[in-house]
Amino acid sequence: MIAELLNSGALNITYAIVLGISFLFAVLSLLGAELGDILDFDVDVEGDGIDFINISPFALAMFGSIFGLTGLVTRTVMGMGAVSSLLWATLLGVIVGVGAQAFFITVLAPSL
Repeated sequence: MIAELLNSGALNITYAIVLGISFLFAVLSLLGAELGDILDFDVDVEGDGIDFINISPFALAMFGSIFGLTGLVTRTVMGMGAVSSLLWATLLGVIVGVGAQAFFITVLAPSL
C-alpha cells in the first residue's frame, strides 16, 4: 500500500500529507482543548476594527481529512484523473467542512 502510494505521483503524496496533517490537527485540537480546560487556560485575542470569520478547528480538520481521504480514494481505488479527483475531493471536503461548522455553531457553541 505505501509503495503504491509513493509510486503514484505527487498528487497522491499531497493528499496523504493533507490527510495526515489534518488528523494530527484534529487530535492536537482535542487534546489542547481538554488541556486548556484542565489548567483553566484561556487566551483572548481581539483585533482593532477587523472582523475575522470564526471557523472552528473541528471544521478545518474535517475539511482536510475528507479532502485527503477522498483524493486518495478517487486516485488509487477509482483510478480518476487529477482534475476530476481534485474536484471531487474539494466538493466533498467543502460539504463536510460546512456541515461540521454548522454542527459546531448550532450544537457545540451554545453549550460552551
